[in-house]
Amino acid sequence: MKITKPKQGTPPSTKGAAATKKATSGNTVRLNVNVPQEMYRLLRIKAAMKETSVSRAVIGLIENYIARH
Repeated sequence: MKITKPKQGTPPSTKGAAATKKATSGNTVRLNVNVPQEMYRLLRIKAAMKETSVSRAVIGLIENYIARH
């Protein structure tokens, strides 16, 4: 499964599951996070195995977090 990078567009909405999907299609901001080196290495490996980018993998994790809370 290949997941593409979000496209620039209108600002995201903040309600419901549709908002989670729409959130990746709006304007973007840079998010800098310090993570343990080994965790980042494992994330890069997993992303490569799924033929996606680290950025897309992190966006997916954030989408899941938002949908659950």
